[in-house]
Amino acid sequence: EALSVRGPGADAHGADADGRLGAAGLNLLYDLETNDSLRALDVCGHAMGNAAAVALSKALGANRTLVELAWDENGVTRYGFDVFRAAIARHNYTLRKMPTPLADYAAVANAGKKGGASADELAALRTCLADIEAVVARNNNPTARYECGDGGGADGG
Repeated sequence: EALSVRGPGADAHGADADGRLGAAGLNLLYDLETNDSLRALDVCGHAMGNAAAVALSKALGANRTLVELAWDENGVTRYGFDVFRAAIARHNYTLRKMPTPLADYAAVANAGKKGGASADELAALRTCLADIEAVVARNNNPTARYECGDGGGADGG
């Protein structure tokens, strides 16, 4: 099964006035933990912030069926990506396709130009996103889980 609930403007049950899923979207993400049929999910554009990253991290630690995830334009920052990276690196071997959330990266970079994120912060975010890409690539290797020995992530640990 595949589910696409892109926002804003998505006419989805539980959407708020501007078409975003709001709390219903977070519940959907947490419910992935016990879902055993959904193979692809697109929840781009719902501005769920770092809460989306935390929910996905928890869910993907247990979910063994989701192989494709798109979740850009949710306002995730470095903190959220760090949480997500740590969780999938240790506990997920099924996620095999995930476009890099470039709009969220660009939002952090643009905030940096206005005095928000420093150059070091942006470099750390780029490294984090590269690590996430490496984990997804690892998951495309059927023997990767056994090659790491300890089930470690893209950074070997």
